[in-house]
Amino acid sequence: MNLLILDCDFDRSRETNGSWLLKRIADSCGASTRIYRAFGPHMLKGFEGYDRVIITGSNASVYEHRNWIARLAGAIRDIDMAGIRTLGICFGHQAVASALGGVVEKGCGEQGFKSIRMTKEGINDPLFGGLSNDFIAYQSHNDYVKSLPRGSVVLASNSSCVQSFRLRNIYGVQFHPEISRDVAERMYRRDNKPILFEGVPDHYRLPEKLVRSFISD
Repeated sequence: MNLLILDCDFDRSRETNGSWLLKRIADSCGASTRIYRAFGPHMLKGFEGYDRVIITGSNASVYEHRNWIARLAGAIRDIDMAGIRTLGICFGHQAVASALGGVVEKGCGEQGFKSIRMTKEGINDPLFGGLSNDFIAYQSHNDYVKSLPRGSVVLASNSSCVQSFRLRNIYGVQFHPEISRDVAERMYRRDNKPILFEGVPDHYRLPEKLVRSFISD
């Protein structure tokens, strides 16, 4: 299985950069993984040969007028046309929604581990296999998807915003399934920020199952 990770994360540390965290999970699933820097001067041309695509988080906003974000939107539309199974995470979730006709706005921010509830459609979707109907996952966003592209199915939400949707072969998740408790602790120590871990066990790995399901299904 050939996986392409479109890296939108400016974090230079491989211990906390989303693309490298995802690559470790993919490697453990036996995938052949390529990381491509989406915010570079050029976007990858042609996606033939890739079975899966993951678009990572970023501290950028999809509505910013940046050339690389416009190129990413075009790539997302090409990937959608090609029917390649795709997962957008946080910024990636917002990028796929925006590129395919949805609306993303500033507001509705969440930081830290938050509760999420699946919809009926989410419970029945194989992407969420192995997760309980109510689960917690790491959040780090200031923007949110205000309206989804036409034809989208909501798979999960919470009191703040839509947390996951599916449109054809593309999925979006607002939360970060690649970030475990120990990675979150490492980031918050680095940035000298407090974080609440109440209800989050030391061995917490639950949302990581979603990434494995996406890669292996």
